[in-house]
Order: sequence, then structure tokens, then C-alpha cells
Amino acid sequence: MRISPYLFTALLALPLCSCANAIGDAKLPPDSLPAVSRTEGGADSVSDSTDETADGSGLYDVTPIAQACKSGDSTGLSGIQTDIFNKVNDILDEIITEDMSDYEKELAVHDYLISNCQYDKGALRVIPRPGENADNPYGALIDGQAICSGYTTTFSLFMQIFDIPCIVIHSTDIENDEHAWNAVELDGNWYYVDVTWDDPVPDGGDGMITHEYFNATREHISERHILTKNSPETNSLEYTYDSQCAVSADNADIAAEFAKAHNSDSITIKCADKKDELSRAELKKVKSALKADGLELYYRETVDTADGKAVHILLY
Repeated sequence: MRISPYLFTALLALPLCSCANAIGDAKLPPDSLPAVSRTEGGADSVSDSTDETADGSGLYDVTPIAQACKSGDSTGLSGIQTDIFNKVNDILDEIITEDMSDYEKELAVHDYLISNCQYDKGALRVIPRPGENADNPYGALIDGQAICSGYTTTFSLFMQIFDIPCIVIHSTDIENDEHAWNAVELDGNWYYVDVTWDDPVPDGGDGMITHEYFNATREHISERHILTKNSPETNSLEYTYDSQCAVSADNADIAAEFAKAHNSDSITIKCADKKDELSRAELKKVKSALKADGLELYYRETVDTADGKAVHILLY
């Protein structure tokens, strides 16, 4: 597990963004929780929906808002749905362009949520008192505070608008605390996304964005998440964050500039000849490139990418 210096203090104090802690629900075995809610381009969910939930999971139903955003017709939306509809359209104008790939749209939404939303402090009290809308996109996009279900349903809303196949997984973490996260399908392959756990707690106010759980493999997500029986396999590394962002050591200055510009907590450097480690000369180039942009190497680990081995470097 990659631990950012910004998360280290919080990790000592509390479980990572536990939704059981947040909303005080009973802890149930994963198989007794609803497995997934499918939100594929506005397709019907796995069971009958209501005005409030997409399925039996009790999560907020974003489908009417997604359909309104795609059609441009908000007729029939409730007051809160209309507020979300208007905010979503403003965000789309701000962060999405017509030439973006599905991966780029997905990343833009992930990073926007982390930059503009924080984990609801009320949910972290001894007696949790999250905000009224912390479990839905109104909390995440308008109030700027959410719990895991708020992050998850908001991410699903945007994926529906983009016609990117997406599921919500409602289960527990390894400490048996209730939690929810997403999985997306890109070019026929599935990847896991946990926006909640990529948003540092406490929020340091420095805008640092982490990507440990952006398009993660099943192997990695299952280290701290309990997957349900219907959770998809991940058979490709093509759209993992490390694969998409990896550059050679000779181009470390480009990676450093990108990390600084996008407030990213990391860069990924390809190993020479796909070895497990950077050479001393390559590591020196990387450190020099980071220093030129006011960044320092905090921790590094070898990772697998679609193009072989690489080194994931955490920054501070």
C-alpha cells in the first residue's frame, strides 16, 4: 500500500475513510450487502429503482440527473436534482473537452472531486453526524463535503453521462467497516476506483491529489477492500494510472512538471530495460528533475505497468 506523507498521521489515528464509522450502520458480512449497482450509460439498475435509491443498496439514484444532463432537459427533476443538474453542467464546461478520451474524462472527474470535496468531518466524530446530503452528489458538488457513498454516487453520475460502464460496489473494508467504491470498464477491461480513499483525511488544504486507487487492479484493491462475489476481474494494466503516466528517466523533468501542475502526489518512471530498479544515474536524473520543480522524493516502489516494470515515486 502506498502511504503518502500527508496521509500518515491520519492513518495512525483512524481507519481510512470508513463509511461504517461515518454513518453508524451495522457491520454486515459482504455477501449480505448488495453486490453491485450497474450504471451503464443510463441502463436499468439490477433491481427496481425509487426516487432515492438506484437499487436495494440504499444509495442515491443518479440516473434521472444523468439522463437530464445527456438530453439537456431537466423537466421533471426535483429541486435538489435540478441544483445538482446545474452544478454538473458547470463542471463539465470547466473540466471536459470534446477531444478527451474516456480515460482522460474519468481522470478529470476523479481529480475534480478530490480538489473540491473533502470527507465530511461530522462523520468522523465519536457520535457520527454527517451532513444531510453527505451521501449524494449535492453534498459532494455543492456542499463540498461527502462520505464514501457521496463520492461514489457522484463519480457514477459522471460516468453515466459519459456512457462509461460503471458499477458501484457496496461492501466493507478489511476492518469490516461498511464502504462503497466504483469499478469502470474501459476498452473491455475493468478497473477499480475509490475516490474516497484517494482524498486525504484530514484534508491538508494543499490540494495534493493521490491516485493509489484510480483504475487499480483487483489484486491491489483487494488488499484493503472486501470484494463481493460479482466484483469484476481486472485483466489489463493498460489504463492503470501508473501505465498511463509512466515516462523514462530521461524525461523525468516532464513528469515532475506534470506532477507540480496537477498537484499530483507521485510520478512513475520506467525502468531501463524493464528492470526492477532504476540505475543510480537514472535516479540522480529523477531527483534533479524533482528538485528543479521544488519537489522531493519521499518513497519509491516498483510497480507493474502495461509496458513492463516501472518505479512509482511518492513526492512531498
